[in-house]
Amino acid sequence: MKKMILAMSLILAIGLPAALATDEREVDPRVLATFKMEFSSARDVQWNVNADHTTARFSLYDQGFTAYFTNEGELIGTARNISYMQLPLSVIKEIENSFVKAEITSVTEFTLNGETSYYLYATQKGKKLL
Repeated sequence: MKKMILAMSLILAIGLPAALATDEREVDPRVLATFKMEFSSARDVQWNVNADHTTARFSLYDQGFTAYFTNEGELIGTARNISYMQLPLSVIKEIENSFVKAEITSVTEFTLNGETSYYLYATQKGKKLL
């Protein structure tokens, strides 16, 4: 349950505007070291530091990513927006069986501790679904 709450709060943080970005000089050196080790080819990095975690939004291989770190430098997880057709075929089939007439509006791939989850935002019969 804790992982789900953490994952959901981190997913919601993806939409934070770049105006909240923090200067790299304010980021803990341990976080910077982990980031540089994990994402050495990253470009256009924007940082956000708060009491609970540090967030890095960046481009890697021409795609936008968000990485979440503890303030001690441990990588918590990563997120990226993907297209519906980038989902594994088994996931697409399950969605199409479970949500027959749902319109998928966005898909976020979230990786935490080596496990990948997908969060889909959809509308069905006038209801918004997550």
